[in-house]
Amino acid sequence: MTDSLVKVENLKKYFPVKLGMFEGWRFENGKLKRNRLFVKAIDGVSFEIMKGDTFALVGESGCGKTTTGRTIVGLYKRTGGEIYFKGKPIDSFLKENPRDFKRNVQMIFQDPYSSLNPRMKVYQLISEPLRVHKLVKDKKEEREKVIEIMKNVGLEPEYMSRYPHQFSGGQRQRIAIGRALASEPEFIVADEPISALDVSIRAQILNLMEDLQEKYGLTYLFIAHDLSVVRHISNKVAVMYLGHIVEMGDTDEIFTHPLHPYTKTLFESIPSVEKVKQPLKVTIEGEVPSPINPPPGCPFHPRCPHATERCKKERPEIKEVSPGHYVACFLY
Repeated sequence: MTDSLVKVENLKKYFPVKLGMFEGWRFENGKLKRNRLFVKAIDGVSFEIMKGDTFALVGESGCGKTTTGRTIVGLYKRTGGEIYFKGKPIDSFLKENPRDFKRNVQMIFQDPYSSLNPRMKVYQLISEPLRVHKLVKDKKEEREKVIEIMKNVGLEPEYMSRYPHQFSGGQRQRIAIGRALASEPEFIVADEPISALDVSIRAQILNLMEDLQEKYGLTYLFIAHDLSVVRHISNKVAVMYLGHIVEMGDTDEIFTHPLHPYTKTLFESIPSVEKVKQPLKVTIEGEVPSPINPPPGCPFHPRCPHATERCKKERPEIKEVSPGHYVACFLY
């Protein structure tokens, strides 16, 4: 589609496992050989993000959400698959004009304190992208731009001479957002941007991100495990499990009519006032399998109450079961 901004096709990211001196050896045809083990953090993920949308990735910890985001922005080198930005492979972008790609694609990290240089003042943190990408002509324009960005993210201009440790968690995340905005990006990956903040501050940061999206025409990949937040901020949702997308579609459709057994159990775990007096129950039996040695067939079958022999042998492809609603499950 013409308004597609980011497209991911069969994306894979494997991390090699470091073995001890005496681990992983085997005899094969009379020779001593060593096994090569990999953590399959992402194993064949595909999706498309339209310009101006907020596309959310959700799932349990360790399912590959953060790795997906970091691979898209280029922090990790992908093992396989393709990533397109504005219809063009990112390899071409990075080869022909890497600075332009880095200006247009930014990331907001989970922990604002570790993502900000503690030796730099707020003015330096926000002005650095302006200078690197040559977005200002002189010092006067640079200062005016920094003040404008600080006001837009809810920070007083007189704070520009302070260091990150002099701010609260919510204020530090506002600085991180301001730094990301300084390069005038089109696409921002927000990796659990509110999970490290106090509950009282989370709504403020979410509202700020929505306001900035409307003002600057931003497109978000929003990574989260808090489903109530995802429903509030996103247009589309993809549910990940063990490096795979098991369900994807419009936010209202996914939350109203979840189809995959994993998605259903995730939504049952959302706290609500109605569930306070109900007895606590385990919604998903068992543990998440190891990404080093994932189960054959459907990755969810060891924990699925509806698993069949086919699920144990074949991996279901993600298919459209209703307009815009995709599921990877043999039940549909």
